[in-house]
Amino acid sequence: MKCAPVCGRHISGIPVEVPMTSILVQIKVQDYSKWRAVYDENESNRASNGMGGAKVYRNADDMNSVALFIDVTDMEKARAYVDSDELKQTQMKGGVIPPPTVTWLNEA
Repeated sequence: MKCAPVCGRHISGIPVEVPMTSILVQIKVQDYSKWRAVYDENESNRASNGMGGAKVYRNADDMNSVALFIDVTDMEKARAYVDSDELKQTQMKGGVIPPPTVTWLNEA
């Protein structure tokens, strides 16, 4: 059995498939360019808090509406970071108009 990209679990030495978890984050920003600079600066914080690769999308009809799909590498760390004051301060610095919409997704 092949492990999913975020596996790390074994039962009696046999890999157990674990669904890949991602976060869908939908935000509205005051200025995309300003937000993007802060977002890019924060990459190492996301990585050290259980988040891996991400894809960023902009609404074709409203370029300041942003959707992010972020891979989760450590659910416990990622959940704590999403709820942290540190992330809230980073969002404020980037001009995120609260509240963001956060949806936790498991690969089907």
